[in-house]
Amino acid sequence: AQADREATRDSYATILAELRALRREVEQLRKSGG
Repeated sequence: AQADREATRDSYATILAELRALRREVEQLRKSGG
């Protein structure tokens, strides 16, 4: 059960990192688009 919990935490961290990268891309698009 603990291994599952750690795997869930890892996947959650990965999702957060992807969301952060997406937000950065959106901000850059917004800046370049005016």
